[in-house]
Amino acid sequence: MKLMMLIESKISFEDDVPNEVLYNILEPLQDNKGLMFKCLTVSKRWHRIAVRLLWYELEFWLRQESGPEAMKKLVGKHIPDETTEGSLDPFTMVRRLSLYVELNNFTSIADYSLQMLETLELFVCLLKACPKLNFLRLRILPIPHDDRWGGLIKQWNMAIDELVQLAASKPTPSELILDIAQLKYQWNPFVRGTLAPYVEKLNKKITRLHLCEDAKDIVPWFGWFTGLRRLDITNTGFNGASGLSAFWDAIEQLQLDELNLGGLEFPRSREFKNWKSLQAIRLNEFLDVEGACYKILSSFPNLRAVAFSHPSMQKTDKSQYTPLPLTDLTVACTNLRSFTFTHCKTQPELLSLVAKSCPHLQMCAPPDNASDNDLITLIDNCHFLTTLLIDGCTDLTGLSIHYIPRAERLRSLLFKFEQLVYLDEECIFALAEKCPDLHSRGFRASAMDPKNEKMQRSMVREWLQGTATFKRWFLRFMEWQQEGPYLQRVHFNIDAIREDMADYVLV
Repeated sequence: MKLMMLIESKISFEDDVPNEVLYNILEPLQDNKGLMFKCLTVSKRWHRIAVRLLWYELEFWLRQESGPEAMKKLVGKHIPDETTEGSLDPFTMVRRLSLYVELNNFTSIADYSLQMLETLELFVCLLKACPKLNFLRLRILPIPHDDRWGGLIKQWNMAIDELVQLAASKPTPSELILDIAQLKYQWNPFVRGTLAPYVEKLNKKITRLHLCEDAKDIVPWFGWFTGLRRLDITNTGFNGASGLSAFWDAIEQLQLDELNLGGLEFPRSREFKNWKSLQAIRLNEFLDVEGACYKILSSFPNLRAVAFSHPSMQKTDKSQYTPLPLTDLTVACTNLRSFTFTHCKTQPELLSLVAKSCPHLQMCAPPDNASDNDLITLIDNCHFLTTLLIDGCTDLTGLSIHYIPRAERLRSLLFKFEQLVYLDEECIFALAEKCPDLHSRGFRASAMDPKNEKMQRSMVREWLQGTATFKRWFLRFMEWQQEGPYLQRVHFNIDAIREDMADYVLV
Protein backbone atom coordinates (compact mmCIF):
# COMPACT_ATOMS: atom_id res chain seq x y z
CA MET A 1 0.00 0.00 0.00
CA LYS A 2 2.83 2.40 0.80
CA LEU A 3 4.40 1.71 -2.60
CA MET A 4 1.04 2.36 -4.28
CA MET A 5 0.75 5.70 -2.47
CA LEU A 6 4.22 6.65 -3.67
CA ILE A 7 3.34 5.74 -7.24
CA GLU A 8 0.00 7.55 -7.23
CA SER A 9 1.46 10.73 -5.72
CA LYS A 10 4.55 10.45 -7.97
CA ILE A 11 6.82 10.79 -4.96
CA SER A 12 10.24 9.30 -5.68
CA PHE A 13 12.65 8.04 -3.06
CA GLU A 14 15.31 7.46 -5.73
CA ASP A 15 17.96 9.34 -3.75
CA ASP A 16 17.50 7.03 -0.79
CA VAL A 17 17.89 3.60 -2.36
CA PRO A 18 20.26 2.09 -4.95
CA ASN A 19 19.00 0.69 -8.25
CA GLU A 20 19.31 -2.90 -7.01
CA VAL A 21 16.95 -2.26 -4.09
CA LEU A 22 14.42 -0.44 -6.28
CA TYR A 23 14.55 -3.32 -8.78
CA ASN A 24 13.88 -5.83 -5.99
CA ILE A 25 10.91 -3.76 -4.84
CA LEU A 26 9.35 -3.63 -8.28
CA GLU A 27 10.18 -7.16 -9.45
CA PRO A 28 7.33 -8.92 -7.57
CA LEU A 29 4.89 -6.55 -9.31
CA GLN A 30 5.91 -7.38 -12.87
CA ASP A 31 2.87 -9.61 -13.49
CA ASN A 32 0.58 -6.71 -12.61
CA LYS A 33 0.86 -4.86 -15.92
CA GLY A 34 -1.49 -2.06 -14.89
CA LEU A 35 0.58 -1.23 -11.82
CA MET A 36 3.81 -1.47 -13.80
CA PHE A 37 2.46 1.09 -16.27
CA LYS A 38 1.89 3.45 -13.33
CA CYS A 39 5.49 2.88 -12.24
CA LEU A 40 6.62 4.21 -15.63
CA THR A 41 5.27 7.66 -14.79
CA VAL A 42 6.93 8.15 -11.40
CA SER A 43 10.33 9.33 -12.62
CA LYS A 44 12.91 8.70 -15.29
CA ARG A 45 14.78 6.38 -12.95
CA TRP A 46 11.68 4.35 -12.16
CA HIS A 47 10.92 4.31 -15.88
CA ARG A 48 14.28 2.77 -16.79
CA ILE A 49 13.79 -0.04 -14.30
CA ALA A 50 10.04 -0.59 -14.71
CA VAL A 51 10.08 -0.75 -18.50
CA ARG A 52 12.47 -3.69 -18.44
CA LEU A 53 10.28 -5.54 -15.96
CA LEU A 54 7.22 -4.72 -18.03
CA TRP A 55 8.72 -6.31 -21.14
CA TYR A 56 10.63 -9.08 -19.36
CA GLU A 57 7.94 -11.73 -19.92
CA LEU A 58 5.25 -12.03 -22.60
CA GLU A 59 2.54 -14.67 -22.79
CA PHE A 60 -0.04 -15.11 -25.56
CA TRP A 61 -2.91 -17.53 -26.02
CA LEU A 62 -4.62 -18.25 -29.31
CA ARG A 63 -8.29 -17.58 -28.60
CA GLN A 64 -10.95 -18.67 -31.06
CA GLU A 65 -13.37 -15.99 -29.95
CA SER A 66 -10.95 -13.09 -30.40
CA GLY A 67 -9.20 -11.79 -33.44
CA PRO A 68 -5.53 -10.81 -33.73
CA GLU A 69 -6.10 -7.11 -33.04
CA ALA A 70 -4.16 -7.15 -29.76
CA MET A 71 -1.27 -8.96 -31.39
CA LYS A 72 -1.29 -6.46 -34.26
CA LYS A 73 -0.98 -3.57 -31.83
CA LEU A 74 2.02 -5.19 -30.18
CA VAL A 75 3.85 -6.80 -33.09
CA GLY A 76 2.65 -4.73 -36.02
CA LYS A 77 4.64 -1.70 -34.92
CA HIS A 78 7.35 -1.12 -32.39
CA ILE A 79 6.66 1.23 -29.51
CA PRO A 80 8.06 4.74 -30.18
CA ASP A 81 11.14 6.15 -28.54
CA GLU A 82 9.30 7.64 -25.58
CA THR A 83 8.85 4.17 -24.03
CA THR A 84 12.55 4.12 -23.20
CA GLU A 85 15.36 6.58 -22.95
CA GLY A 86 16.93 6.41 -26.39
CA SER A 87 15.74 4.21 -29.22
CA LEU A 88 15.97 0.80 -27.56
CA ASP A 89 13.76 -1.76 -29.29
CA PRO A 90 11.42 -3.04 -26.55
CA PHE A 91 11.53 -6.58 -27.95
CA THR A 92 15.21 -6.79 -27.05
CA MET A 93 14.12 -6.62 -23.40
CA VAL A 94 11.95 -9.74 -23.65
CA ARG A 95 13.61 -12.68 -21.90
CA ARG A 96 10.66 -15.06 -21.39
CA LEU A 97 8.12 -15.85 -24.11
CA SER A 98 5.21 -18.30 -23.96
CA LEU A 99 3.07 -19.02 -27.03
CA TYR A 100 0.00 -21.22 -26.64
CA VAL A 101 -1.13 -22.57 -30.01
CA GLU A 102 -4.12 -24.86 -29.52
CA LEU A 103 -7.78 -25.15 -30.43
CA ASN A 104 -10.60 -25.97 -28.05
CA ASN A 105 -12.67 -27.53 -30.81
CA PHE A 106 -11.28 -28.85 -34.08
CA THR A 107 -14.65 -28.58 -35.87
CA SER A 108 -14.71 -24.81 -35.30
CA ILE A 109 -11.66 -24.20 -37.43
CA ALA A 110 -13.73 -23.04 -40.43
CA ASP A 111 -15.40 -20.27 -38.41
CA TYR A 112 -12.12 -18.79 -37.16
CA SER A 113 -9.62 -19.89 -39.80
CA LEU A 114 -8.58 -16.42 -41.03
CA GLN A 115 -8.19 -14.93 -37.56
CA MET A 116 -6.29 -17.93 -36.22
CA LEU A 117 -3.93 -18.19 -39.17
CA GLU A 118 -3.27 -14.46 -39.01
CA THR A 119 -2.54 -14.71 -35.31
CA LEU A 120 -0.16 -17.59 -35.95
CA GLU A 121 1.69 -15.44 -38.48
CA LEU A 122 1.98 -12.74 -35.82
CA PHE A 123 3.38 -15.35 -33.40
CA VAL A 124 6.12 -15.99 -35.95
CA CYS A 125 6.80 -12.25 -36.24
CA LEU A 126 6.95 -11.96 -32.47
CA LEU A 127 9.41 -14.82 -32.15
CA LYS A 128 11.62 -13.19 -34.79
CA ALA A 129 11.47 -9.86 -32.95
CA CYS A 130 12.77 -11.27 -29.63
CA PRO A 131 16.50 -12.00 -30.12
CA LYS A 132 17.57 -12.37 -26.47
CA LEU A 133 15.23 -15.01 -25.08
CA ASN A 134 16.44 -17.23 -22.26
CA PHE A 135 13.07 -18.99 -21.89
CA LEU A 136 10.69 -20.16 -24.61
CA ARG A 137 7.56 -22.23 -24.12
CA LEU A 138 5.58 -23.61 -27.06
CA ARG A 139 2.27 -25.23 -26.22
CA ILE A 140 1.03 -26.64 -29.50
CA LEU A 141 -1.59 -29.04 -30.78
CA PRO A 142 -1.41 -30.14 -34.42
CA ILE A 143 -4.63 -31.35 -36.05
CA PRO A 144 -4.83 -34.75 -37.75
CA HIS A 145 -6.22 -34.85 -41.28
CA ASP A 146 -9.97 -34.54 -41.66
CA ASP A 147 -11.68 -34.72 -45.07
CA ARG A 148 -14.13 -31.99 -44.06
CA TRP A 149 -11.43 -29.41 -43.38
CA GLY A 150 -8.48 -30.80 -45.33
CA GLY A 151 -7.22 -27.50 -46.79
CA LEU A 152 -7.63 -25.49 -43.60
CA ILE A 153 -5.97 -28.17 -41.48
CA LYS A 154 -3.03 -28.27 -43.86
CA GLN A 155 -2.63 -24.48 -43.61
CA TRP A 156 -2.89 -24.66 -39.83
CA ASN A 157 -0.23 -27.34 -39.49
CA MET A 158 2.04 -25.56 -41.97
CA ALA A 159 1.81 -22.39 -39.87
CA ILE A 160 2.71 -24.36 -36.73
CA ASP A 161 5.58 -25.95 -38.64
CA GLU A 162 6.93 -22.52 -39.56
CA LEU A 163 6.78 -21.46 -35.90
CA VAL A 164 8.60 -24.61 -34.78
CA GLN A 165 11.17 -24.27 -37.57
CA LEU A 166 11.92 -20.72 -36.47
CA ALA A 167 12.27 -21.81 -32.83
CA ALA A 168 14.70 -24.53 -33.95
CA SER A 169 16.81 -22.06 -35.95
CA LYS A 170 17.17 -19.45 -33.20
CA PRO A 171 20.04 -19.42 -30.69
CA THR A 172 19.31 -21.97 -28.00
CA PRO A 173 17.59 -20.44 -24.94
CA SER A 174 18.60 -21.80 -21.56
CA GLU A 175 15.13 -23.34 -21.25
CA LEU A 176 12.87 -24.49 -24.09
CA ILE A 177 9.60 -26.16 -23.13
CA LEU A 178 7.60 -28.15 -25.66
CA ASP A 179 4.13 -28.81 -24.31
CA ILE A 180 1.81 -30.91 -26.46
CA ALA A 181 -1.68 -29.78 -25.49
CA GLN A 182 -3.41 -33.14 -25.94
CA LEU A 183 -5.42 -34.33 -22.95
CA LYS A 184 -5.83 -37.99 -22.07
CA TYR A 185 -9.61 -37.97 -22.32
CA GLN A 186 -9.36 -36.29 -25.76
CA TRP A 187 -6.39 -38.34 -26.95
CA ASN A 188 -6.21 -38.86 -30.72
CA PRO A 189 -3.64 -41.43 -31.94
CA PHE A 190 -3.36 -39.70 -35.33
CA VAL A 191 -1.85 -36.57 -33.78
CA ARG A 192 1.44 -38.43 -33.23
CA GLY A 193 2.26 -38.59 -36.95
CA THR A 194 1.96 -34.81 -37.31
CA LEU A 195 3.74 -34.17 -34.04
CA ALA A 196 6.89 -36.25 -34.62
CA PRO A 197 8.52 -33.80 -37.12
CA TYR A 198 8.12 -30.94 -34.62
CA VAL A 199 9.85 -32.92 -31.89
CA GLU A 200 12.62 -33.97 -34.26
CA LYS A 201 13.30 -30.39 -35.40
CA LEU A 202 13.61 -29.06 -31.87
CA ASN A 203 15.38 -32.22 -30.55
CA LYS A 204 18.56 -31.10 -28.74
CA LYS A 205 17.11 -27.71 -27.80
CA ILE A 206 14.24 -29.14 -25.72
CA THR A 207 14.89 -28.96 -21.97
CA ARG A 208 11.34 -29.85 -20.89
CA LEU A 209 8.88 -32.08 -22.72
CA HIS A 210 5.22 -32.64 -21.85
CA LEU A 211 3.44 -35.41 -23.77
CA CYS A 212 0.24 -37.44 -23.66
CA GLU A 213 1.00 -40.49 -25.82
CA ASP A 214 1.27 -44.26 -25.83
CA ALA A 215 4.65 -44.73 -24.14
CA LYS A 216 5.77 -47.64 -26.30
CA ASP A 217 5.21 -45.64 -29.53
CA ILE A 218 7.45 -42.69 -28.64
CA VAL A 219 10.55 -44.71 -27.74
CA PRO A 220 12.46 -43.59 -30.92
CA TRP A 221 12.01 -39.94 -29.93
CA PHE A 222 14.30 -40.21 -26.94
CA GLY A 223 17.31 -40.73 -29.18
CA TRP A 224 16.91 -37.11 -30.31
CA PHE A 225 17.19 -35.51 -26.87
CA THR A 226 20.48 -34.54 -25.27
CA GLY A 227 19.45 -31.45 -23.29
CA LEU A 228 16.22 -32.82 -21.80
CA ARG A 229 16.08 -32.25 -18.05
CA ARG A 230 12.36 -32.32 -17.23
CA LEU A 231 10.06 -35.01 -18.61
CA ASP A 232 6.29 -35.18 -18.15
CA ILE A 233 4.52 -38.13 -19.80
CA THR A 234 0.93 -39.32 -19.52
CA ASN A 235 0.75 -42.83 -20.93
CA THR A 236 -2.42 -43.70 -22.86
CA GLY A 237 -1.53 -47.36 -23.48
CA PHE A 238 -0.55 -50.43 -21.50
CA ASN A 239 1.00 -49.52 -18.15
CA GLY A 240 2.72 -52.74 -17.05
CA ALA A 241 6.44 -52.47 -16.35
CA SER A 242 7.33 -55.67 -18.18
CA GLY A 243 5.70 -54.60 -21.45
CA LEU A 244 7.52 -51.27 -21.52
CA SER A 245 11.12 -52.39 -21.18
CA ALA A 246 12.12 -50.51 -24.35
CA PHE A 247 10.59 -47.32 -22.94
CA TRP A 248 12.53 -47.64 -19.68
CA ASP A 249 15.71 -48.50 -21.60
CA ALA A 250 15.32 -45.24 -23.53
CA ILE A 251 14.56 -42.80 -20.73
CA GLU A 252 17.08 -44.20 -18.26
CA GLN A 253 19.81 -42.87 -20.58
CA LEU A 254 18.61 -39.30 -19.94
CA GLN A 255 20.10 -37.20 -17.16
CA LEU A 256 16.89 -35.86 -15.69
CA ASP A 257 16.24 -33.32 -12.94
CA GLU A 258 12.47 -33.80 -12.84
CA LEU A 259 10.24 -36.72 -13.86
CA ASN A 260 6.42 -36.81 -13.92
CA LEU A 261 4.80 -40.06 -15.03
CA GLY A 262 1.12 -40.89 -15.39
CA GLY A 263 -0.31 -44.33 -16.15
CA LEU A 264 3.06 -46.11 -15.80
CA GLU A 265 4.24 -48.68 -13.28
CA PHE A 266 7.62 -47.72 -11.84
CA PRO A 267 9.87 -50.81 -12.20
CA ARG A 268 11.17 -52.38 -9.01
CA SER A 269 14.10 -54.18 -10.60
CA ARG A 270 15.86 -51.43 -12.58
CA GLU A 271 18.88 -49.39 -11.58
CA PHE A 272 18.79 -45.83 -12.94
CA LYS A 273 22.46 -44.88 -12.78
CA ASN A 274 22.03 -41.67 -14.79
CA TRP A 275 19.36 -40.35 -12.45
CA LYS A 276 21.56 -39.48 -9.50
CA SER A 277 20.80 -35.83 -10.33
CA LEU A 278 17.02 -36.40 -10.12
CA GLN A 279 15.50 -33.77 -7.82
CA ALA A 280 11.75 -34.30 -8.23
CA ILE A 281 9.57 -37.24 -9.17
CA ARG A 282 5.79 -37.61 -9.32
CA LEU A 283 3.78 -40.73 -10.16
CA ASN A 284 0.10 -40.59 -11.04
CA GLU A 285 -2.44 -43.33 -11.81
CA PHE A 286 -0.37 -46.41 -11.05
CA LEU A 287 -0.81 -49.60 -9.02
CA ASP A 288 2.36 -50.64 -7.22
CA VAL A 289 2.57 -47.90 -4.58
CA GLU A 290 4.70 -49.92 -2.17
CA GLY A 291 7.23 -50.91 -4.83
CA ALA A 292 7.47 -47.35 -6.17
CA CYS A 293 8.00 -45.88 -2.69
CA TYR A 294 10.66 -48.42 -1.83
CA LYS A 295 12.56 -48.05 -5.10
CA ILE A 296 12.44 -44.27 -5.31
CA LEU A 297 13.32 -43.52 -1.71
CA SER A 298 16.30 -45.88 -1.78
CA SER A 299 17.71 -44.98 -5.21
CA PHE A 300 17.97 -41.22 -5.76
CA PRO A 301 20.09 -39.35 -3.16
CA ASN A 302 19.47 -35.83 -4.52
CA LEU A 303 15.67 -35.92 -4.46
CA ARG A 304 13.97 -32.86 -3.01
CA ALA A 305 10.34 -33.62 -3.87
CA VAL A 306 8.43 -36.92 -4.11
CA ALA A 307 4.72 -37.21 -4.90
CA PHE A 308 2.38 -40.16 -5.40
CA SER A 309 -1.21 -39.58 -6.45
CA HIS A 310 -4.40 -41.32 -7.54
CA PRO A 311 -3.54 -45.01 -7.82
CA SER A 312 -5.35 -46.76 -10.65
CA MET A 313 -8.78 -48.05 -9.67
CA GLN A 314 -8.68 -50.99 -12.07
CA LYS A 315 -8.88 -54.41 -10.47
CA THR A 316 -5.60 -56.25 -10.20
CA ASP A 317 -4.19 -59.28 -8.46
CA LYS A 318 -2.30 -57.79 -5.51
CA SER A 319 -0.42 -61.07 -5.04
CA GLN A 320 1.74 -60.21 -8.06
CA TYR A 321 3.50 -57.58 -5.92
CA THR A 322 5.84 -59.02 -3.30
CA PRO A 323 5.55 -57.22 0.07
CA LEU A 324 8.55 -55.02 0.86
CA PRO A 325 9.25 -54.75 4.60
CA LEU A 326 10.53 -51.41 5.81
CA THR A 327 13.27 -53.10 7.84
CA ASP A 328 15.24 -53.46 4.59
CA LEU A 329 14.69 -49.87 3.42
CA THR A 330 17.44 -47.27 3.73
CA VAL A 331 16.27 -43.81 2.72
CA ALA A 332 18.89 -42.32 0.39
CA CYS A 333 17.24 -38.92 -0.16
CA THR A 334 17.97 -37.48 3.27
CA ASN A 335 17.57 -33.86 2.04
CA LEU A 336 13.96 -34.37 1.00
CA ARG A 337 11.84 -31.20 1.26
CA SER A 338 8.42 -32.35 0.00
CA PHE A 339 6.76 -35.74 0.51
CA THR A 340 3.11 -35.96 -0.58
CA PHE A 341 0.43 -38.57 -1.18
CA THR A 342 -3.00 -38.09 -2.76
CA HIS A 343 -5.50 -40.92 -2.26
CA CYS A 344 -2.67 -43.40 -1.64
CA LYS A 345 -1.97 -46.01 1.01
CA THR A 346 1.46 -47.49 1.56
CA GLN A 347 3.46 -49.54 4.08
CA PRO A 348 2.53 -48.79 7.72
CA GLU A 349 5.05 -46.53 9.46
CA LEU A 350 6.66 -45.42 6.16
CA LEU A 351 6.09 -41.77 7.06
CA SER A 352 7.81 -42.28 10.42
CA LEU A 353 10.86 -43.74 8.70
CA VAL A 354 11.05 -40.88 6.21
CA ALA A 355 10.58 -38.27 8.95
CA LYS A 356 13.49 -39.68 10.94
CA SER A 357 15.70 -39.80 7.83
CA CYS A 358 14.73 -36.40 6.38
CA PRO A 359 14.81 -33.75 9.14
CA HIS A 360 14.62 -30.86 6.65
CA LEU A 361 11.18 -31.85 5.34
CA GLN A 362 9.03 -28.76 4.80
CA MET A 363 5.87 -30.01 3.09
CA CYS A 364 4.01 -33.23 3.80
CA ALA A 365 0.70 -34.76 2.75
CA PRO A 366 0.74 -38.11 4.58
CA PRO A 367 -0.63 -41.31 3.01
CA ASP A 368 -4.27 -42.06 3.71
CA ASN A 369 -3.37 -44.80 6.20
CA ALA A 370 -1.01 -42.61 8.26
CA SER A 371 -1.31 -43.22 11.98
CA ASP A 372 -1.15 -40.96 15.01
CA ASN A 373 2.40 -42.17 15.61
CA ASP A 374 3.38 -41.20 12.04
CA LEU A 375 2.14 -37.64 12.49
CA ILE A 376 3.71 -37.23 15.92
CA THR A 377 7.05 -38.58 14.66
CA LEU A 378 6.86 -36.19 11.70
CA ILE A 379 6.34 -33.15 13.93
CA ASP A 380 9.02 -34.23 16.43
CA ASN A 381 11.72 -34.79 13.80
CA CYS A 382 10.96 -32.22 11.09
CA HIS A 383 11.34 -28.83 12.74
CA PHE A 384 11.18 -26.94 9.42
CA LEU A 385 7.70 -28.24 8.55
CA THR A 386 5.61 -25.42 7.05
CA THR A 387 2.85 -27.24 5.15
CA LEU A 388 0.76 -30.11 6.49
CA LEU A 389 -2.13 -31.56 4.48
CA ILE A 390 -3.98 -34.22 6.46
CA ASP A 391 -7.37 -34.08 4.71
CA GLY A 392 -6.90 -37.61 3.32
CA CYS A 393 -5.93 -39.24 6.62
CA THR A 394 -8.92 -41.13 8.01
CA ASP A 395 -7.15 -42.92 10.87
CA LEU A 396 -5.97 -39.89 12.84
CA THR A 397 -7.45 -39.17 16.26
CA GLY A 398 -7.36 -36.31 18.71
CA LEU A 399 -4.01 -37.55 20.01
CA SER A 400 -2.13 -36.44 16.88
CA ILE A 401 -4.42 -33.51 15.99
CA HIS A 402 -3.67 -31.92 19.37
CA TYR A 403 0.03 -32.43 18.66
CA ILE A 404 -0.02 -30.23 15.53
CA PRO A 405 0.56 -26.91 17.37
CA ARG A 406 4.06 -28.14 18.20
CA ALA A 407 4.95 -27.56 14.54
CA GLU A 408 5.76 -23.94 15.30
CA ARG A 409 6.82 -23.00 11.75
CA LEU A 410 3.50 -24.16 10.27
CA ARG A 411 2.08 -21.88 7.58
CA SER A 412 -0.50 -24.07 5.88
CA LEU A 413 -2.82 -26.65 7.45
CA LEU A 414 -5.52 -28.48 5.51
CA PHE A 415 -7.59 -30.96 7.47
CA LYS A 416 -10.60 -33.18 6.84
CA PHE A 417 -13.98 -31.73 7.71
CA GLU A 418 -14.73 -34.64 10.06
CA GLN A 419 -11.54 -33.82 11.99
CA LEU A 420 -13.28 -30.73 13.34
CA VAL A 421 -14.44 -33.02 16.13
CA TYR A 422 -10.86 -32.91 17.48
CA LEU A 423 -10.34 -29.15 17.04
CA ASP A 424 -11.65 -28.04 20.39
CA GLU A 425 -10.98 -24.74 22.14
CA GLU A 426 -7.62 -25.84 23.50
CA CYS A 427 -6.30 -27.00 20.12
CA ILE A 428 -7.49 -23.95 18.17
CA PHE A 429 -6.08 -21.53 20.72
CA ALA A 430 -2.78 -23.43 20.74
CA LEU A 431 -2.55 -23.13 16.94
CA ALA A 432 -3.18 -19.39 17.17
CA GLU A 433 -0.56 -18.86 19.89
CA LYS A 434 2.20 -21.31 19.00
CA CYS A 435 2.08 -21.13 15.17
CA PRO A 436 2.54 -17.41 14.43
CA ASP A 437 3.09 -18.00 10.70
CA LEU A 438 -0.24 -19.80 10.26
CA HIS A 439 -2.50 -17.23 8.65
CA SER A 440 -6.06 -17.22 7.40
CA ARG A 441 -5.29 -18.35 3.85
CA GLY A 442 -3.53 -21.43 5.20
CA PHE A 443 -5.92 -22.59 7.94
CA ARG A 444 -8.69 -24.48 6.12
CA ALA A 445 -10.74 -27.65 5.86
CA SER A 446 -11.96 -29.60 2.85
CA ALA A 447 -15.67 -28.93 2.38
CA MET A 448 -18.34 -31.63 2.59
CA ASP A 449 -21.40 -32.12 0.43
CA PRO A 450 -23.74 -30.36 -0.01
CA LYS A 451 -21.24 -27.62 -0.77
CA ASN A 452 -22.97 -24.38 0.12
CA GLU A 453 -22.09 -21.94 2.86
CA LYS A 454 -25.26 -22.30 4.90
CA MET A 455 -24.92 -26.09 5.16
CA GLN A 456 -21.20 -25.83 5.91
CA ARG A 457 -21.93 -23.56 8.86
CA SER A 458 -24.55 -25.96 10.13
CA MET A 459 -22.14 -28.90 9.92
CA VAL A 460 -19.34 -26.94 11.62
CA ARG A 461 -21.72 -26.25 14.49
CA GLU A 462 -22.52 -29.98 14.63
CA TRP A 463 -18.94 -31.30 14.40
CA LEU A 464 -17.14 -28.70 16.49
CA GLN A 465 -16.58 -29.62 20.14
CA GLY A 466 -17.15 -27.24 23.01
CA THR A 467 -19.84 -25.07 24.54
CA ALA A 468 -22.54 -23.27 22.61
CA THR A 469 -20.83 -19.99 23.47
CA PHE A 470 -17.57 -21.17 21.95
CA LYS A 471 -19.30 -22.44 18.81
CA ARG A 472 -21.09 -19.11 18.24
CA TRP A 473 -17.82 -17.27 18.79
CA PHE A 474 -15.84 -19.54 16.45
CA LEU A 475 -18.42 -19.44 13.64
CA ARG A 476 -17.77 -15.71 13.30
CA PHE A 477 -14.37 -16.53 11.85
CA MET A 478 -15.54 -19.07 9.25
CA GLU A 479 -15.39 -18.26 5.53
CA TRP A 480 -16.42 -20.50 2.63
CA GLN A 481 -14.17 -20.02 -0.40
CA GLN A 482 -13.78 -21.42 -3.90
CA GLU A 483 -10.25 -22.61 -4.73
CA GLY A 484 -10.02 -23.25 -8.44
CA PRO A 485 -12.90 -24.49 -10.61
CA TYR A 486 -13.68 -27.62 -8.58
CA LEU A 487 -12.41 -27.19 -5.02
CA GLN A 488 -14.32 -25.61 -2.18
CA ARG A 489 -12.67 -24.98 1.17
CA VAL A 490 -13.86 -23.81 4.56
CA HIS A 491 -11.36 -21.17 5.72
CA PHE A 492 -10.99 -20.07 9.33
CA ASN A 493 -9.75 -16.55 9.94
CA ILE A 494 -7.08 -17.36 12.49
CA ASP A 495 -5.65 -13.83 12.26
CA ALA A 496 -8.94 -12.47 13.60
CA ILE A 497 -9.04 -15.26 16.17
CA ARG A 498 -5.66 -14.08 17.52
CA GLU A 499 -6.91 -10.53 17.79
CA ASP A 500 -10.13 -11.54 19.55
CA MET A 501 -8.68 -14.17 21.89
CA ALA A 502 -7.99 -11.66 24.63
CA ASP A 503 -11.73 -10.95 24.96
CA TYR A 504 -12.70 -14.63 24.95
CA VAL A 505 -12.43 -16.57 28.18
CA LEU A 506 -11.31 -20.16 27.65
CA VAL A 507 -13.61 -22.49 29.60
